[in-house]
Parts: sequence; structure tokens; C-alpha cells
Amino acid sequence: MVKTRNSGKASGKRARTVKGLDSEDDDYRPGKWAKTSGITRKRRTTLPSQSKRVRGKVSVPTQFKRVCGQFALLQPMMTDVPIEVILKIFCYLDSRDSSSDIWRAARENVEGLPPLLLDLNEPQYAHLLFDVYCHMCNRPWRCDNILWRLWLRCCRSCEKNFPLYQWNVLYHTLYPFTLFDILPKEKVKGISGRNLEDLIYNGQSQEERHDWVDQKREERKAIEQHARQCEAWHTAKLNERNHELNDLRNQRLQAILSCLETVGWQGKAERVIFGYSDLKQPHEFLGLQSVKSPKKLTEHGWVSLRSELVMWLSEHRVAHLNQARNEICQRRCYLLKREYLDILAHCDLRNPYPGVGDILTDRILEAMVWDTDAEEGLTPFFLRSELVEHLPRILREWRSSRIQELLQILRTAHRHASRSDLHLATTIFGCTTCQTLMVYPQVFYHRCCFNSRAEDELSHDRMQMFDKHYYSNGNGPWSARTISFHSRSSRFTEKIVVDAGLDPATATASDLTVARPVIKHSNLSADVFPARIFVNWQAAVGIANIFDFFSRFTLLLS
Repeated sequence: MVKTRNSGKASGKRARTVKGLDSEDDDYRPGKWAKTSGITRKRRTTLPSQSKRVRGKVSVPTQFKRVCGQFALLQPMMTDVPIEVILKIFCYLDSRDSSSDIWRAARENVEGLPPLLLDLNEPQYAHLLFDVYCHMCNRPWRCDNILWRLWLRCCRSCEKNFPLYQWNVLYHTLYPFTLFDILPKEKVKGISGRNLEDLIYNGQSQEERHDWVDQKREERKAIEQHARQCEAWHTAKLNERNHELNDLRNQRLQAILSCLETVGWQGKAERVIFGYSDLKQPHEFLGLQSVKSPKKLTEHGWVSLRSELVMWLSEHRVAHLNQARNEICQRRCYLLKREYLDILAHCDLRNPYPGVGDILTDRILEAMVWDTDAEEGLTPFFLRSELVEHLPRILREWRSSRIQELLQILRTAHRHASRSDLHLATTIFGCTTCQTLMVYPQVFYHRCCFNSRAEDELSHDRMQMFDKHYYSNGNGPWSARTISFHSRSSRFTEKIVVDAGLDPATATASDLTVARPVIKHSNLSADVFPARIFVNWQAAVGIANIFDFFSRFTLLLS
């Protein structure tokens, strides 16, 4: 009697149930079940034999848990049936039961696909051509990089892990020195070099070896030719796919622009896309996941997309306005700097003057530059007039604070020093950064003193908009953090002042310069300076500080 599939399943289940009851219920009688066949009974799940069978069952692998159809019927057989039985079943299969003709027909339907190589079968070739994951790491992302000569699909990350064999480099760097020096070794009796060739080519004549080499060479040529054909086909397919995706993206972009027109943002989006805005490049808008998706835009999709695009365009609009305003303020800073340097060129620099950073961070001038509306044009004439008006106040406040700061440095060596002591020739300051020696007022024009940040954070941010590296380009406010009192040079200068017939307590640097003392270097070795050296007092102090020659100078005349 031929049974249907459903009836077979049902009968099988009944047979297993009856078998379980036979093993556990000794008073089983067919009449007992006949009387209660119309009553729905609760499934019995506590039978000992069933629990044993569940415990002994092999767990289903993850890849088979959601498999349906005929493959789901094969899975229990592969897990429950012994392997010997499965192999015995395979022995009775007809050798003509093969799907190679189906694979071949499917492959021939692909236009332009190179033919199959002899070393690959149809499933392997299809696996290489149409799989999208990496064969090395099996990552789920798309992998379009195929190494055709190795018949391997490999992602860029795994490709970097392949060893690179450069035999000439390896030979000179590793062999024989490194390997023989670091590897443990023991000499044992083995095959000599003269017998090694006979062992490898045992049973082969010279002609057979040449034929084998020629055969392998031809096989490699065939692989190279086939790889080039596959590369051309694969590149064409990728380009074709990219063109299709670009067409779909362009259609979606046009649909998005049409929808943006209804909410009044189409013009702003077009300025971003077509490069009218210099703040953001077009790829930033086109690179949004919601814009570059190759899916057709639906009404439901636009509803979920509208708020995101409007928010992005709103942020871009605010950023664009801020960028335009910052550019205007940056031009104002350049104009103000130019006007101040022009004024400074006509001033007496024997008195200290502030730097560009001090002018740009002044509270009134900074507010005028950065807080004035962008629509108001601040001309160079207007900026110069404002600078001339506020410069006396800036000089008064700046000189008072900076001279007091310099005086505190002097009082670290002379506790009772006064403001007039800053002008003395014996007051020598040194820079801890470049080791330069200076007197008053040279210290106020030293470049290292202008490599400092603005104290206020808002002023610092604004100065960075004007010059990103202003604190290293000499555009920062003046600071005495790199200035120190140089006691050793001060004592050497005091000796020069005394030898020149001046009073160290009253002689200024200008007085010592007017006295014009000529100083000779009394070198102990002729190899250091072959000729005699005559210098003024500033050069003598500098050379003595660099070469530590404080005791080798003598005053000739004043």
C-alpha cells in the first residue's frame, strides 16, 4: 500500500508513540485506546524513554536551525543517522545523478564570462564569481576584491596579512647569518647533497623533467590569460553595477529635491550640491545615508526623511552664516594689524610698545571688530581713527602692567630694585627659550615674548580664527614667562662699567654705549681664535655668555 507524505509522517509519529508506550506501559490494550479515541488528551511529556531520547539527541547547528524545505529533511538524517549508514546509501546512488549540466547551463547564460578552467569545477567557479564575502575571514560585508591567479576572494584587510617573499632580501638579511645564529641546531647523519637530486627526481629522466617544467609553464600561462579575462569581465560588471546604482541615486536625489521644494529648502540644497557654498563640499550632503541610498523614494520614506534633511540644511545655513561673519572679522583684524604696524613705524621705540596681539585683544577694539554687524563696512580710515583714539589708553594700561611684571623679575635678584633700575646697563635679562641677552627696552620687542596665548578663552578662540597658530607666529600678546634676570652677565657688565669709569648705580645702557669701550679677548689658546678680537660691550657680553669666557676679556680704552 502506497502512503502519502502526510500519512507517512502521521503513521511514523503514531509508531513512535506506541513504541514508547510499549516500553513503559505493560497494561497497554488496543481496546482501551479505541474507547477514548474521540477524546482530546493532553500530550504526555514525562515519559522516561522520551526524556532519554531527548538527552541523547545531537544539538542542531546554528546554520540549520531556520532551514526549511527538503534541506530540513536531510538535516536530521545527517545528525541522527550513523555515518556508516549514510556512506552505504551513497554507494547505491547512480553516477549519472549529477547537476554539472545545470551548473554549466547557468554559467553559459552569463554574458561575457570566461570559460571554466580544468582545475576548477562548476560549484567552485560559481562560488568564486558570485560570492560577496571574504574567503579568509568570512566577514558578512561585501568583498569585491578577487585574486584571480589564486582563485581567492579576499578583503583588503586580509590581503595585508599575506607574507611578501622577496628572495634576494631574505637571502641577504636572514640567510645564513641570522638563522644560524639564533636557531638551535644539532648535526645528525642524513642525506648528502649529491644524493638529494637523485631522491627528488627518482625514476625521472632528464627529458621527463624538462617536459614537466614545460607543462607547468604552460599551465601558468593559461592561468595568467584566464585571470586577465576574468579581471576584465569582473571590472565591467562592477562598472555596470555602479552605473545602475548611480542612476538610482540620481533619481532619488531628484525626488528629494522635488520634495524639498514643497518645504522651501530646494535652493539651499542645490547650493550645497552644485558647489555654490564654500563651507561644505557637495559630497557631505550626497554622502548622507538617506540621500545616497539607491532605493526609490516613497511617500512614507519622505515623511521619515524630511526632518533629518531639514535639520541638516538648517545647521548648514547657520554654519555658513558664521563662516561668512568670521571671514569678515578676519579681514578687519588684518586691516587693524596693518594700520597699527604703520603707526608703530613712526614711533620712538626706545619706549616700550605693545605687540599686535595686545592690540587685537584690547576689550574695546576687540568688541569693535567682532561684535559689529557684518553688514557695516569698517574701512581702513575708520579703523585707523579708532586706533589713534584708543592707543594712548592702551599704552598707559599696558606699560603700567608690563613694566611692573618685569620689575618683579628684577626683584628676584635685587629685593629693593626700583623702576629706574630697569634702565641700568647692569640690568641684563635673558630668554630661557633662545638664550638671548637683552637690556631695557629690548626685552619688550623680543620675539619669544610674543609666543603666548591670550588669557581670555573667547579672545583665544577669536585670535585662532584670525591666525590659527598666532601664539607661535609672533602675533600673541606680550608675556614675560620666558624672561629671567641673568646675574652672571650682570656682574660681567658691572666690571666693564667700572673699567670704563662709569658709576654702576647710575650708568644706563645708553651711557655705556656712548662711552664706546673697546674690549679685547685674551684667548689662552691660539687654536680658538687665531687673530685678536676687539668687540664692543654688547658683543663681549654675548660671546662670554655663549662660550663661558667671562674671564678672558680686558678693556683696552674708553
